[in-house]
Amino acid sequence: MQASLPPNPPAIVEKMITPYMERTNTHGVAVAVYYKGKEYLLSYGDDGGMPPKKVTPGLLFGIGSVTKTFSAAMLAYQTTSDSGRPPLKNINSCVCDYLPADVKEYGRGIRKVTLLELATHTSSFPSRVPGHPGDQLYGGQPPSPDLMKWWEDFIKPPYPPEVLYSNVGYVTLGFALAGPNGKPSWNEVLAEEVTGPLKMSHTLTNPPASMPLAQGYIGKSSVEMEEADLKSNARDMLTWVEANIGVLNKDISPHLAEALRVTHRIWFMTPPDERFNMGLGWEIFSKDPAQTVIYSKNGASKRGGFSSWIGFMPDDKIGVAILTNEFGTEHDTELGILQDTPTGDAMNPAALGRQLITRLDGENIAPQPKRPLTFRERLRHYMLDTED
Repeated sequence: MQASLPPNPPAIVEKMITPYMERTNTHGVAVAVYYKGKEYLLSYGDDGGMPPKKVTPGLLFGIGSVTKTFSAAMLAYQTTSDSGRPPLKNINSCVCDYLPADVKEYGRGIRKVTLLELATHTSSFPSRVPGHPGDQLYGGQPPSPDLMKWWEDFIKPPYPPEVLYSNVGYVTLGFALAGPNGKPSWNEVLAEEVTGPLKMSHTLTNPPASMPLAQGYIGKSSVEMEEADLKSNARDMLTWVEANIGVLNKDISPHLAEALRVTHRIWFMTPPDERFNMGLGWEIFSKDPAQTVIYSKNGASKRGGFSSWIGFMPDDKIGVAILTNEFGTEHDTELGILQDTPTGDAMNPAALGRQLITRLDGENIAPQPKRPLTFRERLRHYMLDTED
C-alpha cells in the first residue's frame, strides 16, 4: 500500500485563501506558516491603496486584539523569575498596585481586581468604556481623566468569575505593565522585553512612513486607519508563531522562553459548554481529547479596517498567522465568533485559521451549528476593537 504524501502547505493555503477572498471581498491577505521545521510566507491580492500594490511579506497590517498576546507575554515576563531574582510583579497582585496612586486610594472595586484576572478576562470588566483609552496607552501617554474616574467608580460584581471578554481590561493591564508613572511606556517595555529580543522590528504601534501599511476596509469602504494598536507583517508574525511553538528557545533568553510557556498554561477553566479554556491572552482549545490542542487568538480593528488570526499546535510543530485588510463583510460582523456559511465556508480569519491549521494537521473541522447567540455569549466574544 502506497504511503500518503505529506501535506503541501502552499497548495493548501492557496486553495482556501482564493475563494475566501472572493466570498469576503478582501483586498489582500498575508499568511505565515510554520510546518514541522519549514517556513512559508505567502501573499495574495493587493494592499488596497490607490493605486493598488501587491501584498508582500513585509507589508504591515493592523493585528487588532492579537496585540493582547504581546501584553500577556509582557505580564508573564514581569511575573516570572529570572536567574533566581524575584519577579517585578506578582500575578495575583491587585492591579491597583501598579496604577496611579489615586486609583488605589479612591477606587474600592478595582482593589479586588488582579493582574491575572485581567489577563484571563475574568475581572468582570465590561468589553468597552466610552472613548478610546487605548489611544493613550499605545501612544505613550498617561491614562485619560475619564479612564481614571472609571477605574475609581468600578464596582466588582459579587458573582463567581467567568470569562467576559474585555478590551478595557487589557488596556488597564497595559498601563499596569508600564507602572504607576508610565515610564518606560508600554511600547518601550514591549521592545525591551519581547519584540527586541525576538528581532521583531516591524511590530509596533506607530510605524514610520518607510514601512508600508495596507489600507484597511470595512466591506467595500476604506477607513481612516485610526486604530492605535500594534501593526505587524507576515515575517514578524512568523517569528511570533515560532517563538510560541518553542523553536526559537535556543536563540532567546531562558527568561523569555519561560515567560512564553507561562502564557500557554490553562489559568482559568471554563464551564464544559464553553469551547476553550483561558491561558494568558490565548484561547486554548483543549477540551476535545480526539483533536490536537490549538492555542489561538483573533483580532479585528474596526477603526483600522483589519482582521487577523494566529494559532499554533506546539505538539505537532504547526503554526499559522493570517493578516487581512478587511474588517468584515458587514459593519456589525462579530469577528470573535467562528463565522462560516452553512456549508462550512469560512467567513472571517478566525474560522479560516481554524480550518486551515487543522487541514495542515490532516484533520477537518465540521461546520458549527447555527443558533442565536445569547446576550452573555455576545459579551464573551465581542471583539470589534482591541483597545476600547
